[in-house]
Amino acid sequence: MPICKECGKKFPDRIFDGKKKIDIHNRKVCLECLPRGQQKYPIKYTKEILQKLVESCDSMASVMKKLGLSYISGGMHAHLKKRIKIYGINCSHWNGLGANRGKFIPRRDYKSVLCLKTGIYKESTNTLLRALLQSGMAYKCRCCGLSEWNGKFIR
Repeated sequence: MPICKECGKKFPDRIFDGKKKIDIHNRKVCLECLPRGQQKYPIKYTKEILQKLVESCDSMASVMKKLGLSYISGGMHAHLKKRIKIYGINCSHWNGLGANRGKFIPRRDYKSVLCLKTGIYKESTNTLLRALLQSGMAYKCRCCGLSEWNGKFIR
């Protein structure tokens, strides 16, 4: 990586402008040190913008949503990840693969699952089965009374 003559920081020799890779290895100064009018490819996501977003968000997906990216793509994810790494922004408060990682989300009570709902609302089979068993209903066939067939539970 080349070193900027103005600020002395290392800067990448290639950048990605959203559509294509741009080779800038012949530059003497980084893109941040160039005056605004001389930049051929202005930086859209500056350090200040990304710093505020990363501090207020809990994942890369939420950063991309707040930037207004309608389609979250892998290329844009990689570009922003590289920008965050170049700027040295701290992401240690992010929880991991999902925004809900580490949070406890309690299951709904069986009474709320089994109550009559109007409209097109449907419960999954597993949720209904769990709610019926929690309510005290026996796990067996209503017609013949068997609870298993050939060593397997009847579903």
